[in-house]
Amino acid sequence: MIDDGTLVLADFQRDFDWTESDIRSLLATLLMGWPAGSLLLVEGEPKHVEVRRFEEGPSIARPVRYTVLDGQQRLTSLYFALYDKGPTVYAAQVSDLVAEDVDALEQGLTSFPRDTWDDEHRHSKWTTPDGWVPLYALRTAKDYFTWRDKVISSVVDPDLARELSLSLASLYATHLSIIHEYPLAAVLIGADLEEGAVARIFERLNRKGETLGSFDLVVARVYDPDWNLRVHWDDARLEERALDEFIGDNGLPVLQSIALRRDHNVRQQAVLELPREVIHAHWTSAVKGMADAGQFLREVCGVRRREWLPYANQLVILGALAIDFKLADHHDTLRTWFFTRSFALRFDAAANTRAVSEYDSLKETLSGKPGLFIEPADRATLLGATRRKQAALWKAFMCALAVQGPVDPLGEEMDLSPADGAVVVVSVAPRPESDAVPEAERLHLRVLTQILATRKTAAHIRRQGIEAVLSNGASLGFRDSQFFPALEVQPSLGINWQQFIESRLLLLEDFLDAELGQHVENREDLGIFLGRPPD
Repeated sequence: MIDDGTLVLADFQRDFDWTESDIRSLLATLLMGWPAGSLLLVEGEPKHVEVRRFEEGPSIARPVRYTVLDGQQRLTSLYFALYDKGPTVYAAQVSDLVAEDVDALEQGLTSFPRDTWDDEHRHSKWTTPDGWVPLYALRTAKDYFTWRDKVISSVVDPDLARELSLSLASLYATHLSIIHEYPLAAVLIGADLEEGAVARIFERLNRKGETLGSFDLVVARVYDPDWNLRVHWDDARLEERALDEFIGDNGLPVLQSIALRRDHNVRQQAVLELPREVIHAHWTSAVKGMADAGQFLREVCGVRRREWLPYANQLVILGALAIDFKLADHHDTLRTWFFTRSFALRFDAAANTRAVSEYDSLKETLSGKPGLFIEPADRATLLGATRRKQAALWKAFMCALAVQGPVDPLGEEMDLSPADGAVVVVSVAPRPESDAVPEAERLHLRVLTQILATRKTAAHIRRQGIEAVLSNGASLGFRDSQFFPALEVQPSLGINWQQFIESRLLLLEDFLDAELGQHVENREDLGIFLGRPPD
């Protein structure tokens, strides 16, 4: 029905987004005969709801037989695999298809770029009994045996041809015919529903699903043929680069900024309950505010990559403020707010409640009321922080490096944009020789042992150690721009790493204190390597 255009999708649904891994997992599930869930279908074409064709499918053929509310990802995956559609071809060798374990079967399924498959496998001749069986050969039983006969006809060795004829027939009977017998249940509902009911059913069905987020549910709930939130969001991402960089396909932060500004609430329930007319009325200004917030974070706060944003709520707060204030007019205040809240781990607990209080406080500050309260950071936390356990500190530290204009240790040109991954994070501390070393002793995991470098320089550091770079003369500006202590070492002498990270903390503290007015509590006299006495 997908292939003849009579099975369609409700237009408010998001696009197909399963990965190749997801598709292989589904195919393995079906080939094992295991349950893969049920579909939810509307009989015919619902009133008051626009419909669209499946990806790679033909134009809609009316009358429509069914409209899919739940099952798009599974059905599109099967359509791609069995009907030889999409950018990827799925296949497995005979020996992998007889696996009795679902994990082994899934591992045996291979996805080929279409060009690669066409060039290397589509018309290749079998010279052994263990060749590639494409999943598109299983479109129907007739297709499978037509494919088998074509394989056999190309085999020169008559003994191999007879063996293949029997083995491929047996393979179908014992392992592959399940595809044509597999029962996929469907729940049918009538098309004659009141306006909005289809979207509400979709929303309630998926509210607790793992693959759909709050934004998808709001898209369904506020759906109107004349105003499709999903289409408006896709258009906004095309127009505003910062939106796509920071948010991607999930427009939830925009809705959260509306809820924060209107209802002083960023929780999921508050977003789901935003009235349609409120979203309509505030959408344009909220989108612009969010784009301004992303641009401010990138240019002023050093958030050059999405993964460097310490807390998602920081974007929401700035997006809501940008509706009423020009962020650039409050450059220093907002930059100070961003870094001090990040290094103080302000949103590690009660994040939603604190988002509201921080928004209110900033709104008062930007309106001219008394200055911003600055929380101190904690010395012990900063010294022991790792990317895994204190992710916000790692992200804040990357942003602090970014605003310094970091210089590569070997003088290579550095572009911090994520486009080509030319700049990476590398630890200057060596990895322990054994994995048995407790994580607390693995200094290469510590935030304060990490720097930014080009891939070329990072490889040099991993091979020869940072000592070799320092002894041969690091590039001018490297130390100052990356909070790196003025160590004078020879490669043979090594580094006292605990003293190194304590010294680096002092340099970071200088930045926090001088630039932001943020102090570090629980500070003791720290050594050494600075060329000046401790404070």
